[in-house]
Amino acid sequence: GTGNDQQRLSYFTPRFAGFQVGLSFTPNVNQEDSITYTDKNAQRANSMHGSINYTNNFNGVQLNGSLGASQYGKVSSAAATSPLSKGVTDLSAGLQVGAAGFMVGGGYRKLSADLGAENGSAMSIGVSYTTGPLSVGASYAASVVDGTAAAGDDKATQILIAAAYSIGPGVDLIGALFNMKYEDEGNAAANQNSGTGAAVGIHLRF
Repeated sequence: GTGNDQQRLSYFTPRFAGFQVGLSFTPNVNQEDSITYTDKNAQRANSMHGSINYTNNFNGVQLNGSLGASQYGKVSSAAATSPLSKGVTDLSAGLQVGAAGFMVGGGYRKLSADLGAENGSAMSIGVSYTTGPLSVGASYAASVVDGTAAAGDDKATQILIAAAYSIGPGVDLIGALFNMKYEDEGNAAANQNSGTGAAVGIHLRF
């Protein structure tokens, strides 16, 4: 909920020994498709972001990893009961290991936003297998956040099974079957939701 596709200045270093670093600065955190500027007395401004990723292959074993952090400052004039009176720290980490067509990976994110509805964490794990033009995979993801009530948490989970088949350069047939469940902290039946769906399509890369 803080910082999405706002205008920012970013720099990526060249990759060295498998490592690459990225840095970003976002001056107007709450402005996206606008030519106006952030009012620092009312909204967060001047956020900083940093990340490092690593990728390498050791005799057929692929190793990928990443770490990321974002910091959003507080608004000094905000009321003590407002989420804007607290800074926000967003941390994430991911790891993938692959060999013989298999790839296993996982990720974790911790968003520390005191008094904010989005204060919480999320994790995901998954595995895929590729042989020739065919790839299949499965994953599980879950998140827990404070929500808007004083007690309880909002919880969401997703189970996904997917496949892709390459029929030519840049052209893939894709399909997925997924189940999602949302549990509202208030436990009211009207606010609970779950369902299963499927999607098929063609993925084109130019």
